[in-house]
Amino acid sequence: VTVEFENGTIGLIEESYIYTTRSKDWHKFTQVDVIGTNGAICYLSTHGSPGVGELRVHSPEETIVTNYEAGEKPFAALHRAFTESVKRGKIVDIASGEDGVKAIEAAGKALNLARREKTM
Repeated sequence: VTVEFENGTIGLIEESYIYTTRSKDWHKFTQVDVIGTNGAICYLSTHGSPGVGELRVHSPEETIVTNYEAGEKPFAALHRAFTESVKRGKIVDIASGEDGVKAIEAAGKALNLARREKTM
């Protein structure tokens, strides 16, 4: 799905997967990338044998990488980063609540646009 927001920003939502349970060493990959003018947040999760995960926060100043093992539940790295943010009193490795609100608003606009195009 490609969307254009009121301010001219273009968004792309894409999904695909390959999954086979008949393979000796099956893997399931999940990747979420949020790319903006001033940086990007990239979440990659590999479930299976072996399994690893990575959360990358890219900004003009730095890239922060958080790795975790397959045994962790999805988003455990996010929970750990949230806890560290509370301890430090500033956001560490994760998006802010305001970023979350913006993401929900963007998803709502994309859904409304998709519904509107479907009825045309």
